[in-house]
Amino acid sequence: MKSGAQRRAGPLTVPVTAPATVRPAVRLALHFLIPFALLWVSGGAVASTGTVTTPPRDSALQRAAELEAEGCYRCLVEARDLYAPLVDPPALAAATSGLFRTTLLIGMREREMGLPQRDTFDRAAELANAPLAPPTWRTFVEIAETTPWQPDGVPKSLSDLNIALGIHASQAREAWNAVILPLTSAPPASYLHLRLSCRNLRGAEPPQTLRDVAAGHPEALFVRYAFARCTDDLVEQSAIQTLSPAFTEI
Repeated sequence: MKSGAQRRAGPLTVPVTAPATVRPAVRLALHFLIPFALLWVSGGAVASTGTVTTPPRDSALQRAAELEAEGCYRCLVEARDLYAPLVDPPALAAATSGLFRTTLLIGMREREMGLPQRDTFDRAAELANAPLAPPTWRTFVEIAETTPWQPDGVPKSLSDLNIALGIHASQAREAWNAVILPLTSAPPASYLHLRLSCRNLRGAEPPQTLRDVAAGHPEALFVRYAFARCTDDLVEQSAIQTLSPAFTEI
């Protein structure tokens, strides 16, 4: 049997169903954490009083997953910084997968916000090319790297690059969607699919298949954010910011 350090992290995450009584933020965090529960089965230590205490590592993983689920730029940065020091056994798979997801989403958000290049995708590519990384991670990086910079106020060099990125995404979209569509039960994969497919709409109404992907994660604010940008839905964008004031990038 392979050790925790040898086990491969899942493509992005595996969907789970949580009881309706669980808090929404925690329920969404379970999308990220439960698949890796067996890799950190130490879970909690029973104190002499009979109560269960949560080890610091587990608390950090849970908090990182909650921040990732919220999905604002600052939330993702904080989640990444919580995952990073945990990338070692026994939380290797959970932390490494979380570090990859948040790094990828941060890189996309930086482009969407028009922030200067910060080599974020280089770090995501390092993680994707690690020996035990799932092969699909490299595809996720390829998709994410075609994210355009927001068009307002960027230099002509970036405007020209946006055109080239759009052409590349258009040519590769069918092959990429074949990889990512089966994984859209996970919020990060849905975000990638929405950002990739929305570029092809050119102002047209999104097809029902795209609406279904977005509707599959009503509690994932960053997925709602992606679809609101896709449809230029200012009412929905305002609602997201009301739900999460930390979503200042809207």
